Amino acid sequence: MWWKVLLSALLVSVAVSGANAQNNMAPPETSSYTYGYECYCNLDVMFLVDGSSSVGVNGWQDALDYVEEFIKCFNCPRVGFVHCKCEVNTTFPLCYYDNVLDAAGAVEDIAFHHSLTRIGYCIYHAQCTTPWKGAPKIIIVLSDGQIYGKFDGQNTEDVAAYSQNARDAGIEIWAGAAGRPNLINDGGLEEISGSEYRVFNTFDEDPSLLVAVLTIKHCGYCWILVKILPDKRPYPWIGETGGVVGGGRWGFWRRHLEYACDIVMSPNCFNSLIWCQTGLETAIYDVWTNVYEYADKIESRVTERTVIAGKTLEEILAQLETLQEQDALGEIIAEFSRCVQEVISAFRGAMTKLQARLDEYIGSFFLGVFCELVDYWDGIVGYIREYFRKFFLEAFQDFCELLDAVIDKVEKLIESYTWLFSAKVNRFLRYVLNLLKCYLRFKKLVQIFADRVARLLCRFLYWLISRYYLLKPFLYPLPYPYPVPVIEPLPVAPAYP
Repeated sequence: MWWKVLLSALLVSVAVSGANAQNNMAPPETSSYTYGYECYCNLDVMFLVDGSSSVGVNGWQDALDYVEEFIKCFNCPRVGFVHCKCEVNTTFPLCYYDNVLDAAGAVEDIAFHHSLTRIGYCIYHAQCTTPWKGAPKIIIVLSDGQIYGKFDGQNTEDVAAYSQNARDAGIEIWAGAAGRPNLINDGGLEEISGSEYRVFNTFDEDPSLLVAVLTIKHCGYCWILVKILPDKRPYPWIGETGGVVGGGRWGFWRRHLEYACDIVMSPNCFNSLIWCQTGLETAIYDVWTNVYEYADKIESRVTERTVIAGKTLEEILAQLETLQEQDALGEIIAEFSRCVQEVISAFRGAMTKLQARLDEYIGSFFLGVFCELVDYWDGIVGYIREYFRKFFLEAFQDFCELLDAVIDKVEKLIESYTWLFSAKVNRFLRYVLNLLKCYLRFKKLVQIFADRVARLLCRFLYWLISRYYLLKPFLYPLPYPYPVPVIEPLPVAPAYP
C-alpha cells in the first residue's frame, strides 16, 4: 500500500508498535520530570480570558468550555487561568492543580463579572506574576479582539506594547476569538499574538488542533489529536444535505493549512491520524472504484449496442443490390469493428496504467504537494483538482487522442459515402456513429475523479480542524460516499426492416 511507503519516508525517530494500526499507538516518553508533573509535553500554559462586557456571559461560558476541553486534550495540569477584567486577578496559578480533571473542573466553575477591557495589562500581569517552571512559556488569550477600552476618548492601555514586551521576554502568545461572533475583531487578535499564524477561533476549531500544533512545535508529536479524531465528523459537501454548490460552506484560512501541514508531516501523528482510521485511504480508493464502475458500465453498455449494430449492418449488407454499395458498406463495417476493438483495448490499457500508478501518485501528493496548499488557501479545491487531473491525463491523454482519431476516421468514411446509400441506410449509419461517440464519455472520468478527490481531501481538512460536537452525528467518511455517476441514455437505434 502507498501509505507504507509514506510512513517509511516520514518516520524519523518515533518507534511505533504493531498496535499502531489499530489506533493504540504507545505515547512518547514523558518530558523531563518537573515540579511533580509527568506530561507527554512539558509546556507552561496560561489562559487569559477576556471578561469585558462586549464578550458577554454566553461568550464567556463558551470560552470556558474551550479551555476545559483544551486541558483535557493537553492531558497535563501545567496550566493556569487569569480573569481579564478591570481588576485583573489570577483565578488559579500555573501548576496549582495536581491532575487534569481538577484543573478542568476548576475552569468550569469560574463566574463571569463584566468589566472594562484590559487585555494589555492582563498580559503584563501574567508575565510578571506567573511562577514559570522552566518549560516553554505559552500565553493563550481568549478575547473578541475589542482590545482598546476608552476613557475620556483615549485608549486605556497600549495592548500592542504589552504584547510585544511579553514576546520579547520569550513568551509565545496565541489569541483565540471568543465572545459574540458579530463583534470579533481579527485585527485586534493579531495585534495580541503578533502573527496571523497564532490567531484561531473557539467557535468551530477543535481545541485538540491547537494542542497538536503546540506539542508538534515544542515536542515533536501530536498524541492527543489522535485520541480525539475518532469522534470527529466531516461536513457534507456538494450534493449532500447542508452542502453548498461549489464545495461546502466552510472555507480555509492560510493558517489552517499551515497547521494541517505540520500535522501531516509529523511522523507519529500522520501514522495514527490517517491510517488508524483508514477513512481517507478507503475513501480515496472508493472514489477510484466508483469511477472505474462508471467506466465499466459505459464500456459494457456501449459495446453491447455496437455488437447489435454490427449484426444489423451485416443484415443491411446482405440486402444491398449494387456491388458499389456492398463494397462501401463492407469498408465501413470493417472500420467500425476495428474502431470498437481498438478503443476497448486502449481504454483497458489506460485504466490498468492508472491503477498501477494510483498509490504512487496519492503518496507523492502528501509527501511533495500537501504543504504547498498553504499558498493556495483561497483556491484549494481547484489546486487539488488540477493535481489529480494531471495524474489522470498522464495515462489518459494518449487514449483520448486515439479515441478522437478513430471516431473521426469512421465519421469521415461514413460521410464520404452518404451520396451512395438510401435515406434509411444513412440514418442507421448516423446512429452507428453516434453510438461510437458515446465512448467519448470516457473523457469525463478525468474530471469526475479529480473533482471527487479534491472535495474528499477538503473534507478531510475540515474534519481535522473543526469542533466535532458542533456537527451532525455521522462518522468520517460515511454516510456520504460518492455515488457512481448516472449513465446518460444511449442513442436509440432506428427501425430497419
